[in-house]
Amino acid sequence: MTSISAGTRPVRTDDLGSLVVLSWRGTTPEGVDVPYLLARPLGDGANGPEATAKAIEQLPEGTEPG
Repeated sequence: MTSISAGTRPVRTDDLGSLVVLSWRGTTPEGVDVPYLLARPLGDGANGPEATAKAIEQLPEGTEPG
């Protein structure tokens, strides 16, 4: 379980906007199938591309949407 520090602002879900996800699978030289996901925000959140970028940056830090 991740914890959220008191100084971290929750991600506003309306700042995230639309997200395009591309999935594919590849095979390693050893013959193992590996799934891949590429996620790209469109920058169309309620507060513009800059707010979308900030919201996306906070997600890997374990910040829960608020």
